[in-house]
Amino acid sequence: DRGGDVLRRITAAVMGTAIVAAGTIMGSGVASAEDTGAQQYPLAPTFLDGIGMELANPGGSAPGSNDWSCEPSDEHPDPVILVHGTAANRQDNWAYLSPLLANEGYCVFALTYGNYPDLPWPLNAFGGLKPMEQSAAELSVFVDEVLEATGAEKVALVGQSQGTLMPTYYLNRLGGNTKVRDHIS
Repeated sequence: DRGGDVLRRITAAVMGTAIVAAGTIMGSGVASAEDTGAQQYPLAPTFLDGIGMELANPGGSAPGSNDWSCEPSDEHPDPVILVHGTAANRQDNWAYLSPLLANEGYCVFALTYGNYPDLPWPLNAFGGLKPMEQSAAELSVFVDEVLEATGAEKVALVGQSQGTLMPTYYLNRLGGNTKVRDHIS
């Protein structure tokens, strides 16, 4: 079934991310698409590379994410929404996985939730700081925006740290279970 296939592919990508990131922490810099066999976006193998992206482009998005013109393919019909952990954001937390999934043909989206956007940078870059109920409401709005932009029926959520817990609240208490096919945490 397609949902199971999406779950297997994303789980494999997450596991691959962990293996590659662990293996490259001692290595050098940002891996190129050529190094990984990917086609379009460069991969940043360490969390520090993601932080460097945030420093270079405050409030930006990780490569391969938030392309609001992306049209899901028959092979990958569910857009993937990446949900960061505590004190992280859509750019630093997903500098590797976002381009990896986009290079595989997924429509990839990521939000920074639970931050204080009225604070000056870099303070506004730290997400996942507000109560879970507020963050889940932000995720709900973001899911709706992704579904509307892509025309997809459902999304897949991939979370890390708090990004695994907060979406569970969204799924169980805010009706997210009708909009999410897979939740990988």
